[in-house]
Amino acid sequence: MKFFKLFKKELKELITFQAIGGLLVGALMFVLLGSVMGNIGEEMSKNAGSVVIVDNDKSAITSQSIEALKASGFEVTIIEGDNNVELSKKASELGHNSLLVFPKGFQEGIENKKPQELTIISELTSFSIMGNMSQTAQTAAEVVKESLTTMLIKADLANVDVEYVKNPVVNIDVTVVKDKSEIINSNALQGFAMQQSMFIPIIVFILIMFATQLNASAIANEKGDKTLETLLSAPVSRLAVLGSKMCASAVFSLLMAGVYMVGFSSYMNGMMGGMTGGDMDMATAPITAALKNLGLQLGTPQFALIGIQLFLTISIALTISMILGALAKDLKSAQSLLMPLMFVTMIPYFITMFMDVSSLPMVARILVYAIPFTHTFTATSALLFGNNLLFFGGMAYQIIILVVVLYLAVKVFSTDKIFTMTLEFKKKRKTKKNLPQE
Repeated sequence: MKFFKLFKKELKELITFQAIGGLLVGALMFVLLGSVMGNIGEEMSKNAGSVVIVDNDKSAITSQSIEALKASGFEVTIIEGDNNVELSKKASELGHNSLLVFPKGFQEGIENKKPQELTIISELTSFSIMGNMSQTAQTAAEVVKESLTTMLIKADLANVDVEYVKNPVVNIDVTVVKDKSEIINSNALQGFAMQQSMFIPIIVFILIMFATQLNASAIANEKGDKTLETLLSAPVSRLAVLGSKMCASAVFSLLMAGVYMVGFSSYMNGMMGGMTGGDMDMATAPITAALKNLGLQLGTPQFALIGIQLFLTISIALTISMILGALAKDLKSAQSLLMPLMFVTMIPYFITMFMDVSSLPMVARILVYAIPFTHTFTATSALLFGNNLLFFGGMAYQIIILVVVLYLAVKVFSTDKIFTMTLEFKKKRKTKKNLPQE
């Protein structure tokens, strides 16, 4: 019986309104994330059966290849042009980020039994995992290759070059970024760039997690132990107390994040340990050169701007955590109050990792951009791809949010009610007053 009484007591302390509210907020956000992912998947499946073609040869063989694509279930849209950037823009207007180009002299080369080049032009707009996946042109090129192989086998069985029949075409990958193009596979470019740029979002995520936990726990503990009352009663400015706590938490969080990133960097180097020295340089040199030519490299001014946004993000998280810690009754309630903040941080982190926020439906896009942490997760991509309005607009929005939460923190810490105020939602029990006996 005693065990069940203790069990009931502990369970009652854990299952609070704050804890349930945090779980509901987290569940709601994951439902939103699932809906967004579903919409993206639905949009990708719509484009999976269609392809954009440029037929610069206009020959019988290219017409036959296009018919083979249609027979395979592709909805073919034919456009014209010879400039890679302009062609990419036309395909983008049709809802595609890739297209297939038949060059002039294609039929003549096939008849002379010379492998011909098929150009696959892909537009790169972000480094997110799903941002470059709907490339139907690659699949269409494989269908064209198979149809040509079948045609060559039927046409000449006696004097056949097996290697040529197996590979009658060679794919040439062209990547377009804004108004520049480079002969390189967009997937290879994206994968390499993600490895180089993924550290900044991870640093932001770790910093927010550490900083908020430290700050809220410290304030809740001091409030519970009555040391906060002694500290705020001392002849020291309360703004100095507020600032010192924020700075101390930020420094410790930076230290912990640095240790974590060193370990993560070693892990990544270990994963790539199969290529070292000259082999690594030879493999990465073309990709590095392509990134430079496409303008996908950050300079010192860009890193400084990202640092400013990181400072704003950490300041917002620290200030909110201090307010929540001050409103918490004890350490357990502080952890519960932080749960919604943790989920609000996780949602933009995962969304920006997997997809481009600008590709989301309008309502979802507004909700995601309303989270101030989103703008730091998208900062690197915005600067690389020239979305300066998005970057500086996000920075201005973060400054406004920081001013608001700082004002609230000052109001909370400047009043003596901080010693007694708590964020509780329990109904007060009515007690009957004992009437005096006559």
